[in-house]
Amino acid sequence: MKVYKFGGASLKDGPSVKNVVRILRKEPVHQALCLVVSAMGKTTNALEAVLNACWQKEDPEPFLLQIYEFHHKIIKELFPNSKEAFYAEWEALFEDLRQMAQPIPEGQNYDRWYDRLVSMGEIFSSRIVHNYFRREGLPCEWIDARQIIATDNRWREGTVQWEQSAAKVKNLVLPILQNQLGLTQGFIGADAEGNPTTLGREGSDYTAAILAHLLDAQSLTIWKDVPGVLNADPKRVPEAQLFAQLSYAEAAEMSHYGASVIHPKTIAPLAKKNIPLFVKSFLFPSQPGTCVDNTQVRKFLPCIMYKGRQMLIKIEVETMQFLKEEELAVIFKIVGRLGLHTQLVHKTARAVSLCLDARPLRLAALRKMAGPDFNLTVAENLELLTIKNGTSILAQQLTEGREVLVECRQDKLYQAVLRCD
Repeated sequence: MKVYKFGGASLKDGPSVKNVVRILRKEPVHQALCLVVSAMGKTTNALEAVLNACWQKEDPEPFLLQIYEFHHKIIKELFPNSKEAFYAEWEALFEDLRQMAQPIPEGQNYDRWYDRLVSMGEIFSSRIVHNYFRREGLPCEWIDARQIIATDNRWREGTVQWEQSAAKVKNLVLPILQNQLGLTQGFIGADAEGNPTTLGREGSDYTAAILAHLLDAQSLTIWKDVPGVLNADPKRVPEAQLFAQLSYAEAAEMSHYGASVIHPKTIAPLAKKNIPLFVKSFLFPSQPGTCVDNTQVRKFLPCIMYKGRQMLIKIEVETMQFLKEEELAVIFKIVGRLGLHTQLVHKTARAVSLCLDARPLRLAALRKMAGPDFNLTVAENLELLTIKNGTSILAQQLTEGREVLVECRQDKLYQAVLRCD
């Protein structure tokens, strides 16, 4: 039993989908295989634009047209005969999205609408890929992730209900994998009432890890457009080096600090059952990539990680008193209730500064919940730089010429909140 996850870059066009088929054909015939796919290309961004237009009572049609044309081009590349049955299915699927893309009434929950609308990207992708697999003679069953990944109703950050999910996977997924490929969606699930939920941005890796855990898989392989896990983003650091092997703990830390190659929640379900994670290139599938398991690596390269879309909130007490522990507890409780992820904390006598993922609507709620007792100052359009196992010289080089709002130095760890250009 193996689990494979293919992300948006591996499904960005017709030739990319055909490449996935070539990778799968190299698997042993008897190998049970569960596939998890993301939305194609940058579809999630386009769907977020549709949602924001609906939220602001603007016309979403330009964004809908962009999504339609992008997918229709891929469909034409995969299904040259326009009379094939899938064309009618595609039109019906897109009509479902169009019906959702209406002005959102006042008082509605933005995050709930997000999960309902943005999750359509994975539905589009998985239906296209599933039909193409069948056309190419690959025995494959489409599985609705909303029927197997059970979560609570914490919109955009659904918490997995493990017992319910385990029962659903046993009843719905295992029988399919006895005879054919199982193909499902990453990123999405459903609450107890069947409402769509999502697992956090870029959460398809997490879905794959959940399924690997519940299926007691031999391994999980995440297919990327890079050769494996690198010690830096090669787009920012051209001389980035590949890790042949990483421990679960090291990979988890890197993903937490912003290494985008692995979603932060991915590691824990695998580590609990000692399931190896392979990160490989779909461009060069024969290369070994990176193996993440319980092996301890003695020599650890310096890691450089950038995390974008950050904001820095400075919270002060209104009076001239010092910031006490009771007040800190109130602040962190509010941040936790709003589902805001704290990346860095810097405390002074009268204030605490928090580097958080940028969420404008939740920021407004934070201001309201903090009330008159606290004064909030917000800086936006920021990114967080984290250097692990680096040197002070490296930190100086990477921050030279950049405005540093806050920086923290710990043993083998340096972090700086930087203003974007």
